[in-house]
Amino acid sequence: MLRCTGKSNSTSAALGAALLWLSVACPAARAQAADAPTAVSAPPIAALISTLTSATDTSQRRAAAYALGQRGAEAAPAVEALTESLASRDLELCWYAADALGNIGPAAAPAVERLVAEIENPENLDEFPVIGLRAVGKIGRAEGCQPLLVRMLEHKDPRRRVAAGLALWQVSRDRRGVKLIVTELNRAEGDLAIEAAMALFEVGRLTDADVDELLPALRKEDADVALAVANVIASGGATMVGPLAARLQSPNDGERQAALFALQTIIDEVRESILYETSTSTEDFIAAAKPLMLQAAPALLERLTSADEASRVGAELALAKMGPLVLAKLLPLLDSTDERLGEAARATLGRMQFYFPKRDKPLSGMAVVRRSVAKPMLLALQSPQLATRRSAVRSLSMFPLPEQHAQLAPLVRALLRENDVEVRRYAANVLEQLPAEAP
Repeated sequence: MLRCTGKSNSTSAALGAALLWLSVACPAARAQAADAPTAVSAPPIAALISTLTSATDTSQRRAAAYALGQRGAEAAPAVEALTESLASRDLELCWYAADALGNIGPAAAPAVERLVAEIENPENLDEFPVIGLRAVGKIGRAEGCQPLLVRMLEHKDPRRRVAAGLALWQVSRDRRGVKLIVTELNRAEGDLAIEAAMALFEVGRLTDADVDELLPALRKEDADVALAVANVIASGGATMVGPLAARLQSPNDGERQAALFALQTIIDEVRESILYETSTSTEDFIAAAKPLMLQAAPALLERLTSADEASRVGAELALAKMGPLVLAKLLPLLDSTDERLGEAARATLGRMQFYFPKRDKPLSGMAVVRRSVAKPMLLALQSPQLATRRSAVRSLSMFPLPEQHAQLAPLVRALLRENDVEVRRYAANVLEQLPAEAP
């Protein structure tokens, strides 16, 4: 039987289907993936199968296999032709065929036996087994492939180990595969670490034990790797807020920055999917806000006085993304005797203008927030410091407090006499929003 032992014609094309998986992970891979065959727009599946099986031009057969892979489950009628293509002497065609079978998914189950045989074939070059293992995982059928996947967890090639770990999880939810990937990520660098991080991202929510073991990888010197790890941890959602907040105290710059990035990602998700969602009940609002307020906010507020500018700016942005949740904590800081803290609080409120909820959006949970903001807002509007009054009235113009209109109206009208043009403009905007019966 012919095997995939042919030589590649070009270095960039030789990365082939593997780069389809890696292209989202690193700029270098994206650049090389640009050299992969480009499929024409939506040709009929039957025509692509015909080209794959009968074209004499190898580049046309590669392009057909690639195009079939882009069609996903729709290309199920091509499973037999793609399986037969695994026996081609053209290395790149084998790669594209295997990748296409994986993209087809469960309907490609009949190809698993052949994929397993080709993965185990010692004549195949190193890249095919990696692509083949990823294909087996995406097909998601365990019959006949688990023994191979378990053996591959101990292979000398770390890329095969990572691919096998992900595939083992995908076909049987065997956590040995996940544990192996976490271990590889902790000790890997460069593209291999990115591959491991991307594999964990596909796994989805990790256990607490997995996260505990993964957190040290946030301090990777390679910023791309550290951010990839942060993305994986952030996919765990609000349950990750506490461990990430603790990492803000790390003496390692990269670890702090990666933790800040992950926190910002989680805050964005919680804000848009829960806090600013009109269907969210007050009880669910409070439950979602709790880890942000009790774990994230204190750690972020502490970073506002950091001598490290990157940490300080990252904390400002993360707090700003929390929107009115942290107004009650930030407003009193505007008049802080610590000049650096006051400046950071003003900068945070300035950034927050992009993260307030729409005024016409009914959010039941915001009633709780408004009650907490009322007193510090009234005090800030009467501050002797112009910068504090400006920050306060700007925030008030974007987050009205209608229940406090009787107390607010005289204070805001007084601001109309300020020399500062911004203060006057925001004050006028606030007055327009006050109920008509306000004195």
